[in-house]
Amino acid sequence: MGEEREGGSVEAEVKGATAEQAWKFFDFSILDKVSSIVESCTIVEGVPGEPGCVRYCVTKPVPPPGGAAGGEGLVMHMKETLLAIDHAQKTFSYDIAESNIGLRGYIANVKVYGEDGVEGCRVVWSFSADSFGVFAKAATEWFLTTLLRSIVYTIEQAVLKGEV
Repeated sequence: MGEEREGGSVEAEVKGATAEQAWKFFDFSILDKVSSIVESCTIVEGVPGEPGCVRYCVTKPVPPPGGAAGGEGLVMHMKETLLAIDHAQKTFSYDIAESNIGLRGYIANVKVYGEDGVEGCRVVWSFSADSFGVFAKAATEWFLTTLLRSIVYTIEQAVLKGEV
């Protein structure tokens, strides 16, 4: 019958950047430009940044779920659809339509929190799924934490270099 959805969230503080500055790094089409663990991110359908656009992302090899020793790591590929975006609220949601890790019914929401013009903000990445496939919920949280930390690092480095 009806499966119960499971989910969670990860979050990170962004030092030195305003919410407006950080939000620019969450453009749906540039994940490979802002994260060191994403090999490629290509819009394959629709208008970039508009609900309904589809991106195809491929990660660099990541440790296998459960942190098993050895092996070359897992290269994940995901086809993701932008469901909604609100620039004023600095939030967007997307789903994973296809992946090689067996996720079913995965939906995520990314939100940047912070006061206008005030340095320092917070990013929350929440998610839920019907099934996490080869990844357990904890492995999904680990991956999203790693992904988010890599984006935050990129933002903080851009602030230090005066690029934002």
